[in-house]
Amino acid sequence: MIIKKPSIYIYVNNPDQAVLHEICSGIEEEGVFYEITGFSGQELRELTWKAANDSMLGAGVGVKGSSVAFMEDLKEMLPYYA
Repeated sequence: MIIKKPSIYIYVNNPDQAVLHEICSGIEEEGVFYEITGFSGQELRELTWKAANDSMLGAGVGVKGSSVAFMEDLKEMLPYYA
């Protein structure tokens, strides 16, 4: 039996490595687990929504290039962009 830990999912499409490192460092600092998965051909909003939808915590991060979005409330379906 495989048991997945509650984690923030980070879905990426050709991410800027410095940006991705900063995101992961911040999440680690809070003591939360995260998982990074790469996708190609996905837009930032799609990445973010899918990450939040797939996460047991309902929290997802999308990274495309140096653009970042975070979503934590799927009811509103409006990600926060940084």
